[in-house]
Amino acid sequence: MLVIDQRAGGGLFDGVNRTVQANGNETDYCKAAADLEGTLAWARAQANGRPLILWGRSYSAALVLRLAATNPEAVIAVLAFSPTSGGPMAACRGEEVSDRIRVPVLALRPRSEMELESAIAQAERFRAQVHQLFVADPGTHGSSMLVEDRVESHVESTWEAVLAFLRNAVSPSAATVGTHR
Repeated sequence: MLVIDQRAGGGLFDGVNRTVQANGNETDYCKAAADLEGTLAWARAQANGRPLILWGRSYSAALVLRLAATNPEAVIAVLAFSPTSGGPMAACRGEEVSDRIRVPVLALRPRSEMELESAIAQAERFRAQVHQLFVADPGTHGSSMLVEDRVESHVESTWEAVLAFLRNAVSPSAATVGTHR
C-alpha cells in the first residue's frame, strides 16, 4: 500500500502534509491529478507487473476514477470513498469519465450523503454503468466510514463490502459484493 500527500489538503491525524509544506497549499483540487499521475507511474515501476488497485477518498476518489479511465492498463480495480462531484470538483468529476472505466469500481457513500443532488445523480450514473455502489448506514465521509470511532457505530458491513470487492478484484472467481440501493 502506498499513501501520498497531495498538494491540496493539510495535515490529518497529527501528520504533516509534506507536499503542501514544500509547494504551498493549492486550492484547485483538480490540479492534484498530476500528483496521482506521478504516483501511479512510480507505483507501476515498483510493482513489477503486480496488480494495482486505486483507493481514493473525497476529492481524490473523483481523481482516481479519472486516473482509471485514462490508464486502463495500469489498474485492476478502483475503490472510491465519497467521490466528490460538486462545487470545486466541477471541472474534474469522476463520473464524467466513469463510462470509460473497464475495471471493477466500488463507490461508497454514507447514507447522509445520498440526500445530496450531486450524489444521487452520480449514483444513478454509476449504477447505469454497472459500477457497484455501497451505502454505509451508519457512515461518515470518505474512508473514515471504515473507522468505528469516526462513525460512532459498528462498521462491519462496510468492511465486508470492501473486503469482498478486493477479493473479487484480485481473484475474479471469488464472490462479488452486492449492490446496495
